[in-house]
Amino acid sequence: MDDIYVYVVDLPDKINEMITPCEGGYTVYINKKLPRQKALRAFHHAVGHVVHSDWEKTDVLSIEREAHEREEDSNSLSLSAIQFRIPD
Repeated sequence: MDDIYVYVVDLPDKINEMITPCEGGYTVYINKKLPRQKALRAFHHAVGHVVHSDWEKTDVLSIEREAHEREEDSNSLSLSAIQFRIPD
């Protein structure tokens, strides 16, 4: 799996998270205004896009519909393959 860089930043109120490709992986931006539980769900949602290669698809509405259906079906994405590390 590619690296996922996560930043908690100030985003517009209606945006929970954003994801962009970057060298070696993806950068996820989480809205710092979100309560902890909602921020974790936003992170989970973003990682789901990476795991399911949604970045390679083009129809945004179907990407989001499928992502939300996956979340409803599983309610938990196994994050065991993700290694968390803090750079020096």
